[in-house]
Amino acid sequence: MDKYWALIAFYNPKGEIIRWYFDISKNNFLDENGIPCRDDIFLDLIILQDGRTITEDADELQEALNKGEISIYDYNHAYKVHDHLLNSKWSNIEFLASPQLLN
Repeated sequence: MDKYWALIAFYNPKGEIIRWYFDISKNNFLDENGIPCRDDIFLDLIILQDGRTITEDADELQEALNKGEISIYDYNHAYKVHDHLLNSKWSNIEFLASPQLLN
């Protein structure tokens, strides 16, 4: 489950991380020029500096399923990745803020 997301850190003007944004994907890959790409699958997980979590775009994921833009497999996959992130080291603030992760 660790290969189906991209992690983005947001900083305040002091250079401190204020949130971590997990963009859940169907697939991550390198294009023909070696540039990292991902097939976004709508659902996102945000972890705030105080440890609170926010799930974003669940409505967009549901709408994509309802419109037939994604399969039930993709829908379930998005939530499996989401739940994995919530129940793993990736939702631990100390781990996310550790210097070795930033290097």
